[in-house]
Amino acid sequence: LSGVVSPDSSYWNVAECGNNEDNFWQSPLIGLSVSEPEIATVIVNGAQRPVAVFGGGGNDLNHSGCGSSGSGMAIYVVDLQTGSILRRFTHYTPAAGTPTSFMHPSDPNRFVGSPALLDSSTGAIATRGFIGDAAGRLFKIDFLETDPLDWEVSLFFDPSDSTDLDGLYSSAGHSGSPEWGPGAYRPAAALDANRNVMVVYGLGEVGDVVTNDQAQAIITLMEDRTNPETGTVAWAEVFPPGEKVTGAPIIFNNQVYFPTYALPTANVCDPGFARIWGLRLPDSDDTRIDDVVGVFGSNPAFAGPDPDGIIVDPTAQFRYFGPDEPTLIRGLTVTLGALCSVDVDAAGDPVFSAGDRPKPQLIAQTSGPVDNEFRNTDASSNPAQNALDRVVLDIEPPASQTLPLSWSLIY
Repeated sequence: LSGVVSPDSSYWNVAECGNNEDNFWQSPLIGLSVSEPEIATVIVNGAQRPVAVFGGGGNDLNHSGCGSSGSGMAIYVVDLQTGSILRRFTHYTPAAGTPTSFMHPSDPNRFVGSPALLDSSTGAIATRGFIGDAAGRLFKIDFLETDPLDWEVSLFFDPSDSTDLDGLYSSAGHSGSPEWGPGAYRPAAALDANRNVMVVYGLGEVGDVVTNDQAQAIITLMEDRTNPETGTVAWAEVFPPGEKVTGAPIIFNNQVYFPTYALPTANVCDPGFARIWGLRLPDSDDTRIDDVVGVFGSNPAFAGPDPDGIIVDPTAQFRYFGPDEPTLIRGLTVTLGALCSVDVDAAGDPVFSAGDRPKPQLIAQTSGPVDNEFRNTDASSNPAQNALDRVVLDIEPPASQTLPLSWSLIY
């Protein structure tokens, strides 16, 4: 299961298995189940196979005994038809070409992130995957070869080795040496207009609303065509202290969407504010690194009545908007707008109307207080609708001669 690389007992703690390497390698190397699988189709020995790819997870402090020191330090590829393990990665191949163990004693790799495969759409063949670890690094899984023993993992990007991010770290208001959050959110991968592979991933803890003194960021990487094992920074947004990513990024029509949560700087015990970000993927004419272009404009195109109490990015870039009352948004989705709508007339009777050609819609939904103004419904006619608030934003569809029946991103 360890692939083409021989176990290295100087890195892997086989002593906990009575110095029996066979027993160590038969242990699962799986920790806390925080890595959600990605399902896709790959080519195995000339045939299409449905697979699930997932990381080993977080460090399980309650697990002891044989193999416990390696918990979380593996990436699995499982055949969904047979249940067999096609490949368990325990090493990666750096640029120098010498395989390096995920359990390097000074720099272990626990795969707390959820992988993204390109392309994981129905009917497509995945040729590569990307997954983050607890130190914020992003790894690439290469499925181009048809023999699973020839598949490889490479270190695609390490934020701690990026001088590009160091400058953004300081300009965002951080001091000292950078301590980046984990790459725990699922990346988003797509092809840009020039058919470059673009990967967007966020640094931050999942399920927490504090930054734990870690720098949070959204990073967009372009696969290097001459050295596809590595990615170069196209642009990045490093958030100031107290602001963190709260949902996985999504890519739609060359635009990136994701939510954040910003704690107030005056009193961190007060509730914070949610922001919905929309940034454009770079093209060949963009200035790299800090040329982050927003997509919303000063007046976002809300579907239906405009929500009350909206704050828009005060800079000229119009990168984000959000409610002016404390709330929390855990994720976004894109789907096709409704083909018809239902309203209520003065007598309280339903009124049905056909819609125009529907546009895709960006939807954010969150629970909120009863007096939360972040809604696009008439609360006076139905106060119960205040219990669950949402905002719906019309976004532009991709250029196409056909009308798709739906756009959906499901997590």
